[in-house]
Amino acid sequence: MPVFLLALYIVRGLPALLYRPLIGGRLTVAAAALQSTTLSFVLIAAQIGEQLGLITAATAAALTAAALLSVLINPVVAISLLRSPAADTPNIDTPVAQGAR
Repeated sequence: MPVFLLALYIVRGLPALLYRPLIGGRLTVAAAALQSTTLSFVLIAAQIGEQLGLITAATAAALTAAALLSVLINPVVAISLLRSPAADTPNIDTPVAQGAR
């Protein structure tokens, strides 16, 4: 199951690195955590894979458990990062922040 959770972070969270130049490291990690939060897609994919005989019931259960952990852990991590004092948060007067309004 830890392997599946790690795979969720890599596949769904890694693209958040594209945000780093715009929003800084702390907010990038928060975005990666939120992007890695998933349940419905994994549940459907695991069920289809099991019905087609591509994965075992144990693998489907491990995928489901990893997705459930992502739903429980990732929002808490993201919120704690967003509430902590910002050292690398862009200034609201920067052109990037103004263009986002």
